[in-house]
Amino acid sequence: MAIPQEIKDVPRPKGTIIKYSFGRYFVIKRTSKRVPGKKTPRTVDLGTIGEIVDGQYVEIRKEPKKVTEGKSINIKSYGPFAVCHMVGKSLLKDLKLVFNETDANKLYAIAILRVCEPDIRNRDIKLAYDTSYLSEVIPGIALSENTISTFLRDTGMEYLSIQNFLKARAKKFASGTQILDSTLKDNNSDTNSFSEFSRKGRVKGSKDLALMYSYDLESKEPVLMKTYSGNVLDVRSLNDFIGEFEVQKGILVMDKGFGSKANTDLIRSIKGLRFILPLKRSSSLLMKHKMYDDICTSITIDDMELTYKKEAVDDRTFLYSFRDPIIAAEEEVVYLKKHDALDPDDYGQAKKEFGVISFETNDDMEPSQVYEAYASRWEIETMFKMFKEILDLDTENVHSDYSVITSEFINYLSVIIAQRLKNLFIKTPLKEKKNKKKEVVSTTSVSENYTFKQTMRYLSKIKMVRVGNKKWVSNYPANVKYIEELANALKLVV
Repeated sequence: MAIPQEIKDVPRPKGTIIKYSFGRYFVIKRTSKRVPGKKTPRTVDLGTIGEIVDGQYVEIRKEPKKVTEGKSINIKSYGPFAVCHMVGKSLLKDLKLVFNETDANKLYAIAILRVCEPDIRNRDIKLAYDTSYLSEVIPGIALSENTISTFLRDTGMEYLSIQNFLKARAKKFASGTQILDSTLKDNNSDTNSFSEFSRKGRVKGSKDLALMYSYDLESKEPVLMKTYSGNVLDVRSLNDFIGEFEVQKGILVMDKGFGSKANTDLIRSIKGLRFILPLKRSSSLLMKHKMYDDICTSITIDDMELTYKKEAVDDRTFLYSFRDPIIAAEEEVVYLKKHDALDPDDYGQAKKEFGVISFETNDDMEPSQVYEAYASRWEIETMFKMFKEILDLDTENVHSDYSVITSEFINYLSVIIAQRLKNLFIKTPLKEKKNKKKEVVSTTSVSENYTFKQTMRYLSKIKMVRVGNKKWVSNYPANVKYIEELANALKLVV
């Protein structure tokens, strides 16, 4: 919102700006800080010092001293970093099992900063760390731009540590059901081998890299991740993905892009590993076993009335076909609109296929388990949306192969933390609705009241302020009820 001129004209301390927030005009103290290698200094907000009220400047607190190297910072961002560390500290513990403590702290800190300040650049990480309470929880992390650049390269060169971390994750989640999928990411660098034209990239005129992720349906967070060149297809990367991380157990839910005899034979060769793979409607396997005929056993799944057919080809191959009558009717209408004259044989075969989705598995599963697992694939898409749209990690900004590997590993850690935050916000009760008798009739969660971005933005208003020489106390805008509610619900008040 534009600040009215009459507000701007009110006398106030020098070196300040005015920001509007929820009907109030706050006066923010600013200073500048030299950044090595930059011609112009960087502007730094030192905090709110006053407010314009009824045409006058009202001081809230004394002006802070200019932040310079070697001097302490007595106000630090707290809310976002506190909740990230709340859900992420077990991740730091796991990192320390395979990385030395210095590197583990650095990976963890950068990952948290990428969650708290989406699209943050390496040049800004040190300032963000120094002015956050994370620097009090895990002090002494070297995060200058040059240090980070060297760290990304060296960690990527020593890839075995990253690999061992991911192998440990594979074992930890071995018994669950995981969705496999990949996503493309802009990467137009000429200095790394991951930058290649994907099929989509040729259309948009931009090169990509490919990221393959596995996502655990129970914990709602990613398990494994690996970076590939943009022109590598899913069907060709599965062998490498499973082999490198020694995936030996669980159920892999894939899409048609992974479908090949080589891939299904690979999974069948691993005793404890199972798969659910959708088949193309033209699949010879479906035709051979007449999987479009007699789909007549009724089943209710998530309040949907479906019919299904199950066929055991052998003890390691099972076929399932499900027909959704609503989708079948919609597809039939589309078909009829496209064909003026109907061939009876073609129409008869097409009608059998309307509304049908079929699967191949290597285990005798309950039909509902197969259908529900595949229907949950949308969850990994929401995770990729978190990755690209909420955390703003949709473009790779480093250049060497080694740096790309480490940077994407850190992004993967950020997504784990963000997904855990999302789960926390879903589970945390925030507001209660009461009837006339003042009895609680329903309770809503944080996520039902605010989006992820809103929640993180509101949490950013919660600061830690140093009182005296050592003691820190939490502080947030007075009379802002929803921020106080969030702080209390998430137990951030100190």
